[in-house]
Amino acid sequence: MEFSQDIFKRRIASLLPAKAAGKRVNGSGQPGPSASKQDPTDLSGLWSVIDDEQFVQEAYRRILGRECDVSGFVNYLELLRRHVPRRVVVLQLVDSDEAKRRGIRFVGIPGSVSAAGRQAALTPLRRFAGRALSQVRDLLRRPLSARFDSIDHKLNFILHDVTAKADNLSAKTDQALWTISKKLDTYVADLQEYQFQIRQVLSQESAASTEALARVAGAAEQKLAAISQNLDTHVAALREQQNMQAAGLREQQDQLHQDAAANTEAIGHLRARSSELLDQQAATRSLIEDDRSRIAGIESRQREVLDQLAGLRETAAATRSRLFPPAIAAGDNVVATEVDGFILGMPGEEWRMAAYHAFRGVMEPGLTTRFRGLVKPGMVVVDVGANIGIYTLYAARMLQGKGKIHSFEPTPRTYRILRDNVQVNGFLELGLIELHQVAVSDRAGQAGLVVFPDDSGHNTLFEEGVVGPSGTGIPACVRPVGERIEVSTVSLDEVLKDEPRVDVVKIDAEGAEPLILSGMRKIVERSPGIRILMEFAPVHLRRAGVDPGGFLDEIASWGFDIRRIHDETGQPLEASRDQLTAVFSANLELARPGGHD
Repeated sequence: MEFSQDIFKRRIASLLPAKAAGKRVNGSGQPGPSASKQDPTDLSGLWSVIDDEQFVQEAYRRILGRECDVSGFVNYLELLRRHVPRRVVVLQLVDSDEAKRRGIRFVGIPGSVSAAGRQAALTPLRRFAGRALSQVRDLLRRPLSARFDSIDHKLNFILHDVTAKADNLSAKTDQALWTISKKLDTYVADLQEYQFQIRQVLSQESAASTEALARVAGAAEQKLAAISQNLDTHVAALREQQNMQAAGLREQQDQLHQDAAANTEAIGHLRARSSELLDQQAATRSLIEDDRSRIAGIESRQREVLDQLAGLRETAAATRSRLFPPAIAAGDNVVATEVDGFILGMPGEEWRMAAYHAFRGVMEPGLTTRFRGLVKPGMVVVDVGANIGIYTLYAARMLQGKGKIHSFEPTPRTYRILRDNVQVNGFLELGLIELHQVAVSDRAGQAGLVVFPDDSGHNTLFEEGVVGPSGTGIPACVRPVGERIEVSTVSLDEVLKDEPRVDVVKIDAEGAEPLILSGMRKIVERSPGIRILMEFAPVHLRRAGVDPGGFLDEIASWGFDIRRIHDETGQPLEASRDQLTAVFSANLELARPGGHD
């Protein structure tokens, strides 16, 4: 993998001063109400600034009246490091639209006189300055060299001390976390025991209440039955007396009225008692519901405690992950470290990559997050340009023993490290990963591969040289010449012809992406749900003779929807054709419409 421009920009931005809070222009880009005619700004003080970074920052403040932005800082600093005169940088800022909108005249720029006068005046000064600079360099070289040796020894001592303190902190943190976990386990066990006791008490009280209610209801029913029987007896007697003694009807009627009144009063008492019993029953049910609510509250609190315990365990895991893993020499000039639970070896010449993995983690957090989110058990995953194998290892973890991984890496030494990383993490013997020491292209054959011993992530099938041609808007840069070796090439359609489908493909091939896609047309046709995660770097494509915009049009003609993967979050974001062709490098996700879920 490589350091992307976005990562370098974020590092540089962290070193720049914070931008001024007060805005100097309004929303339309014109000077705000506070702008007014000013005296000419003298820029002669800029030429006394020795450091290039301070020179660029001070030039922005004096000419544009603000702190420099990241892209401008990188651009002008790169020009100065290529020995472009400072006067050219200042003239570009003075002639910019933003400087002209300020309406300020600038003086003190060398070369403002006529060409003939300027040449006559500067020639002897240049000769004198060249001799003086040569002498100063000779005088400063020796003490500076000794100074750097002293700084190197101090840095080694500090690194050893920091490593020891980190180990001590890790031990103390593990002990504290173990104590917290033990106390939480005890607390949860006490809560469970308390919940069990409450349930037993409530169960006993509920049974007792139900039994008492049943007894009261039975007694009420017996009384009602007795009263009903008495009423029947009285009615029968009255009818018999009426038939036998018609003359005594009035007396019998009076007696009957008296008995009826007494019976009515008794029935009223019974009804009132029944109402009381019903109220008691309702109160009992309310108590039971309250007890159930308390039980639910206890269960909810228990779930909260368990959630807090899970959060503490996650915090403990995050704390462990923040402790820098060691980077150790593993033989054959290989450096080994730990990245997200993986043991990862890498070439010792690429110390920058080893240091970044050890102290920062994965180099492409957004792409890594998206890749891990797409891979599911049972899938077929392809890793083209596997390098040392970080994406191959993540795929093996996410498949959980179900599925297949095809990993391609043509560089011999990098391939050996890839194989060792797969083996040391326990995946080689499972038969889950199939490793291929070939370069992926549009056909089988032989090709020249340019190899860079100290930057294997940039090994390419295309000759290195000046990239970023005139008119592209991208600063030109020159890469060192690497060693050229012969490697075998294959097409994915041929190698994976026995796979019924392919689910996820990751491609990082330094300009060979068009050839790789051309050699996997059959796979795309038989894999409707395929997702392709691909590096898109216009500078590499132009070096391969491919027009970046035309390449995007060809991808769209295949029926793919193109999204740019956010460098930090991994979210697939919409991006226009013009936005993509203007980037230095970006990671894209190709999926059929509606497939970016």
